[in-house]
Amino acid sequence: MGRGNPADRYLPWRDSRGWRCRRCGRCCVDYVVPLTAGEAMVYPIKYGPFVVVANRGRRYLLKRGDGSCIFLTYNNGVAYCNIYYQRPLACRLYPFYITRRPIEGLPAERAAYRNLYVYLDRHCPGVNAGKGIETLVKKAVETWLTYNAPYSFRVPARP
Repeated sequence: MGRGNPADRYLPWRDSRGWRCRRCGRCCVDYVVPLTAGEAMVYPIKYGPFVVVANRGRRYLLKRGDGSCIFLTYNNGVAYCNIYYQRPLACRLYPFYITRRPIEGLPAERAAYRNLYVYLDRHCPGVNAGKGIETLVKKAVETWLTYNAPYSFRVPARP
């Protein structure tokens, strides 16, 4: 996947009725997972020295040769994360993309939430699969603010 136009990738949260994970594992294959500084320090201790890779001053989870996350497994076609309860912040937030500035080309008022802008990855199969978008946005923003998250999923340039 290339970077492309962000307006083609993201959907303002008010244009979605909800989200529900489909357990397809696509996000674990399609994206490079950025790590917070704390995650980049702790993960090699907990999971082995080679789980974190560096590229241009940032740290990411290692990918397998097929492009999938090293912690992704499947059981009867259902995707599972082997470190689900310790997964990176970027994974906790997905498919939500939260930013302090609106994405150019998308209506800012449709993405506004408090003093932030919230979008969903329109390529995630779970977008519009569920209901209760307001509750999900509130939880995603609270998580983002708790960790003062500068990171989130982005269309990758593979490290």
